[in-house]
Amino acid sequence: MSVPYSEHAVTIFCSAQHRFAQRRSIGIAELQGERLILRESGSTTRKAIENALAVAGVVAEVVMEVASREIIREAVLQNLGIAAVSEVEYVPGPGLRAVRISDAQVRTYAHVVCLAERRESAIVRAFVQCAQDSRPDGHRETPPPASPWPSLTVSPGHEKARAERAFGEGLAAP
Repeated sequence: MSVPYSEHAVTIFCSAQHRFAQRRSIGIAELQGERLILRESGSTTRKAIENALAVAGVVAEVVMEVASREIIREAVLQNLGIAAVSEVEYVPGPGLRAVRISDAQVRTYAHVVCLAERRESAIVRAFVQCAQDSRPDGHRETPPPASPWPSLTVSPGHEKARAERAFGEGLAAP
């Protein structure tokens, strides 16, 4: 079971020396040819920015693929390129600037996920209800519309494996 919880805009961040640094927003076409530092394959932020670039017909120059937010941040500070990050994960700091993408819906989604065999448990139902009642997006009752943007929804066949990795085998077993 997967219940939409929140959605987050993806923003670009750059060094204070970059040509985007003094701007509040850019058009996606302005990313054409930009030196782009990406997260690892499988990252939802990476999927979101790659999909948006593809839809817009924009080709950026990927200069690094990194699995660590901290290393990406340091590479951006050194002006090796720009990077994409979910707005809720962006950590401002000296020498960094966040710039919104004004003309494309680049978003990531967070979901509350539960093993199918556990969804009838009273505590799980109560937790899911609390999550639905406290959604930051205005208590949307239906999932986001189908779109090319990635989602954290997990297919039923992978729910158990993901839960076991996250919580250990003993907690994921029925």
